[in-house]
Amino acid sequence: MKKKLTHKAFILSLLTVILFSAKSQTVKKDSIALLNPRITYYSTKADSKYKQGNYLEAILNYDSLIRLDPKIPEMFYNRGRAKIRLGNLRGAELDFTQAISLSPNTAKYYYSKGELQTDQDAILSYGKAIELKPDYYQAYCNRANSKIMLYQDTSALRDLNKAIQLNPMGDGAMWAFETRGNLKLALEDYEGAVEDLTLALSLCGDPADQPNLYCSRSIAYSHLKKEKKAIRDCDRAIQSDPRNEGAYCSRAIAKCHLHDTKGAQKDWETARSLGSKTAEKPLEKHCN
Repeated sequence: MKKKLTHKAFILSLLTVILFSAKSQTVKKDSIALLNPRITYYSTKADSKYKQGNYLEAILNYDSLIRLDPKIPEMFYNRGRAKIRLGNLRGAELDFTQAISLSPNTAKYYYSKGELQTDQDAILSYGKAIELKPDYYQAYCNRANSKIMLYQDTSALRDLNKAIQLNPMGDGAMWAFETRGNLKLALEDYEGAVEDLTLALSLCGDPADQPNLYCSRSIAYSHLKKEKKAIRDCDRAIQSDPRNEGAYCSRAIAKCHLHDTKGAQKDWETARSLGSKTAEKPLEKHCN
């Protein structure tokens, strides 16, 4: 006959289960605690070495971290960044790929992989980053640049439009306006090119970037039959960079349109002396 469990026995049995469970949890937590300090140690050391520019030592510490726990995607990502600094681009790409396999919904892993890729592969990686993070400004910029390299100008323009919408005045905005302005120039949207290049100039904080911006805008002005404005922009470009051969070529063409043949010829010869390939062609071809 089965013995009925008394209330006292039931309580003692329950306490035994609780104590055993608590002991098991303590052992489990202690085993994790033994591992965590080592991870913290190597992680802190690796990050410190990276910030100091000691990328080899950083990689060695990330190696130790990965041996301790090969399931932490951020360690592969960080090691990949360090490998880039040492020129090991293939190794970096493999690390970013591994990070993606461990955490397929992290946008920055795809973005970093895209930076190491070319052509359509880069476009696909940036596209995945954008899919995961629709406000990823730099991914739109980089994807646009990759598309321009493949002559996908209309699609690139859409990416630049989105990038500028996301970041109209912040860091990198000057590059976005300049790139979109030059793209519009190629697509024969000269008014749009002038507008974007003017905005780029207003955001330009580095005087070294100004000559090319003025030079590009001068070409747009020439196409719009605004030769005087074109010449003024070329003058500014040459003032900042007296060896800017493109500015001399553009000014020569604008002067030719204004029937200043002598001035055009002088600029053409200067451009040729600076090594311009465009200036090797007869000036008349550009002035008809």
